[in-house]
Amino acid sequence: MEDQIVVPELPVGESYLLRPWRLDDVVVVEEASTDAYIPLITTVPSRYSEEEGKAFVRRQWSRTTDGVGYSFAIAEAGGRAVGQIGL
Repeated sequence: MEDQIVVPELPVGESYLLRPWRLDDVVVVEEASTDAYIPLITTVPSRYSEEEGKAFVRRQWSRTTDGVGYSFAIAEAGGRAVGQIGL
């Protein structure tokens, strides 16, 4: 059986968590796409659609499976993604 790399969940203090991206995080991708600067410096789509949002999340997953790094969603304690950070 092939080993699968897993993006861990990492608590950051009491208020935040670094965790893998989820498909229901497309809401934050949509919000980020409305910022004039974020789509210029990231792979967040400048013209949001649900399919483009899901493609963004899948790209975050592929960074780990392709062996190029870890992409974490920065999530509030309640689980809602509010940003992204990667290694």
